[in-house]
Amino acid sequence: MTDDLRLEYFPFLSEDYLKEMGTLDPAYKAESPTLATLKRAGTVKELVVHFSNRIIVRRGTADVSRSFAVKRAWRNFDIQLDANDRELALDMYSLGPPGLGVDAGENKAVGMWKDAPYSRFAHRQTRYVRTLSEWVVAARRSYNNDLVEGLRGLYFFAVLDLTPTHYRYRLSASYELSIAETVDLFGEVQGFGPLPGNSPWKTEADVADAAWGARHQNWQSYAAINNQLPLAGP
Repeated sequence: MTDDLRLEYFPFLSEDYLKEMGTLDPAYKAESPTLATLKRAGTVKELVVHFSNRIIVRRGTADVSRSFAVKRAWRNFDIQLDANDRELALDMYSLGPPGLGVDAGENKAVGMWKDAPYSRFAHRQTRYVRTLSEWVVAARRSYNNDLVEGLRGLYFFAVLDLTPTHYRYRLSASYELSIAETVDLFGEVQGFGPLPGNSPWKTEADVADAAWGARHQNWQSYAAINNQLPLAGP
């Protein structure tokens, strides 16, 4: 029975799951829970800014995450920030590649409900930009790729503000999807569910300061690290 199953979402800026993901060179070193660097001969060659999150599959009060595998998809929107006022956005969000990118759901691993979504830079960051990343998550059976019927999926989003000297994250709490929306997003047809085709479903304007799942209270400085990276070519 799935009527007693539910997903719970926990975002973090104080815990670091990046090493557990195993997707980066193991020589990356954590500079903080949201910043890691790859150094060669003492010089920064790459940097990563990231947040961490965990999803728990509950049956009643029991954690049964190890019995299920994740289905997850995402998409990014960017907006330019004013170089003279980094709090001020200059335009509307623009969509990256159309559609949802699926980054989990094809492998057969189970219990992988921790994640550390990241942005990686091999060249010096010179932009003033805000990136909003939307995520939709559901569950599949451990023995195949089929969606767990009757289990509602979750939606959440992350806002990363990035300048040449500072960055900050704001992480939403989760929004539960209906079963119909979950099926539309992750079923055979794979539509957009409640997500508009060319704009974010939710943005920072929809979240009061006290209602974020987690957020940096202050801008995080990374200028000394970023300045070690080479400038991108013409």
